[in-house]
Amino acid sequence: MMNVLGNAVAWLFAHWWVISAAILFLIALRAVGRSWEHVRFWAMRVWYGLPVIGKAKRLSHNHAPSEDGWFMSELTLCRDFNSHLVRMVADTKMYARSKRYLAKVQEIGRSPLSLAGWALLFLLVFIESLGFTYVLAGYTLPGSSEALQIPAALAISLLVAIVLVFLTHAAGQEAHKRALIKKAREMWQQDETGRENLIGHEDARLEMDEEDDRGKSYIKLIRRLETNENATPGMPWRNILAAGVILLIAAGAFYVRYQTYESGQICDVIGGQKPSNIFSGIGDLLQGNRSSLPSVITEPQHEAEQRGQTQQCAAEENANVTTYVILAILFIVVQIIGWTLGNRTGFAGKESYRAWLRVRNFDSQKEYENWVDMKREWIIGITEKYLANLKQLLSKSVIRTSSSAEEIKRARENRSKHTFRNFLANNEKLDKPSEPRDQPSFTAPQTRPVTETS
Repeated sequence: MMNVLGNAVAWLFAHWWVISAAILFLIALRAVGRSWEHVRFWAMRVWYGLPVIGKAKRLSHNHAPSEDGWFMSELTLCRDFNSHLVRMVADTKMYARSKRYLAKVQEIGRSPLSLAGWALLFLLVFIESLGFTYVLAGYTLPGSSEALQIPAALAISLLVAIVLVFLTHAAGQEAHKRALIKKAREMWQQDETGRENLIGHEDARLEMDEEDDRGKSYIKLIRRLETNENATPGMPWRNILAAGVILLIAAGAFYVRYQTYESGQICDVIGGQKPSNIFSGIGDLLQGNRSSLPSVITEPQHEAEQRGQTQQCAAEENANVTTYVILAILFIVVQIIGWTLGNRTGFAGKESYRAWLRVRNFDSQKEYENWVDMKREWIIGITEKYLANLKQLLSKSVIRTSSSAEEIKRARENRSKHTFRNFLANNEKLDKPSEPRDQPSFTAPQTRPVTETS
């Protein structure tokens, strides 16, 4: 095993630039995924700022006015930037809603598995599976050299690690969700103050989390979980699949290792190689004269050699079998660790991850509001710069191409009158209802009763 691991490490060092490039690509991909809205915002700004083919340059040729005195091109720019403002800067009430959502689904304090956790778990499975995948590579590529078997073993270990890590993580998360459903059903069965049906409820939305503040705890929980039509835990298919795959790989690895050992023993016997023992020296001394000695002298020596060889082979077999059993147990233990991490991290709620993203970096509502104001001012400041640049391009285009005095006057007035802040203020006025409306009270729909099956 150590020899295989040493060869694998040597191969990795020999191809360090490929491994480094792959790791950097994965890190960059994750960074882009976590900051996707910022990447999109940056790309839009680049597209607007291009000198000849940029969007601002093309919009400057559109002199059509709107009903409220804006140029249509100005409104287009404001709407484009406002769409990113809405996605990147949430309502200040979202912090409290997110906290309530996580509390109702009983996932306060949970978080996704960190990148370091994924890497450590993947590394454990990869190293543990490297021993038997090296043996599998020999059978997968019969007659190949060790230089070819090592990358093949690494590729098989990579595949096994990816499958098992994600499979055990998914199984652990399934167990977490089933536990929440069982808990909701237990609260439902123990409710003696007007039990409500578990089924027939609409999904709870994060943006309107307050609508069921006065509802039953088990109804709040069920509304935020993905359940079957009877609101029961159902069969743990992911756990069954994970257990089957883990046991199959553990048993298969043990069988392959043992058969490889047996094959080596048989080849040694066929090749005439005998394992050394304490009687080998005497046997070599007597080998030349054995044929001339009487059997009463040679027979005890021959029997002693046979017993020594048998005992040595039995000891080697027991040692190898014990080693293979320990490796199989370690393999299963590593998978249990992966299952436990999946059970203790991640979310079962439909929008719990979104809620966690809102509150993960903030300790209070005030801290969240300060961050929202700072982010909002940052985006507004950037937008004002691009809007000012568009106004300048518009003024030049109108003066150069238009013969209408009204258009020239509007272009000059808009440079100081129309700003992105005014655009946002007008939108807020339009979004406000003419009369305040009360929040609709949440009432559970009357549906057929659910059976008390677990």
